[in-house]
Amino acid sequence: MGEPPCGPALVDDLLSRERSRILGATWAIIRTRDDAALSAVWARLAEIEDAVDLVDLGGMLALNGRHVTHAVDRVRMHWLGECLCRAYLDHEMYDPAKEAAYGHVAIVEEIPVVVHGRPWRPRRICACAACGQRYDVTEDEGHYVWWRWRRAKDVEAEASASVPTPRKVVTNPRSPARARRRRSSPSS
Repeated sequence: MGEPPCGPALVDDLLSRERSRILGATWAIIRTRDDAALSAVWARLAEIEDAVDLVDLGGMLALNGRHVTHAVDRVRMHWLGECLCRAYLDHEMYDPAKEAAYGHVAIVEEIPVVVHGRPWRPRRICACAACGQRYDVTEDEGHYVWWRWRRAKDVEAEASASVPTPRKVVTNPRSPARARRRRSSPSS
């Protein structure tokens, strides 16, 4: 993964009022789990939020401000002592292969997916390296590639709830079919 981001440098970039520096720092926060870097940002978070609000962050298909908001949410999660894997649920840009390369998750299973008879991107079951939480990750694309992270236990619960339960067969002791079976069975 390389060197963790330097907290003071992240703060300087976020306060710079320069779009490219702010976005670079934003992605560094989204990629890191480094305590020192996240704590440095936390210490000046109110000032950072005020400064970033003054900058047009652009974005064509989706506003870049949503990435900044997500990065700030991660800083708050870290401060609250929550595992940062919870952030996967709230943002579509976490590539499981990259998260595995950073050492944040382990890909424990790949499940083949077939769409209209053709192979599609596999689902990946990932386990957080810090807390062990398992996620079921699907990959898709529209204008860009994105990933949907869901807790594996939630996906399993949905799948089991959608499987129809077999109807209970109740036989009527007075039914004509039952009466015919009784008549045709050999008497003792």
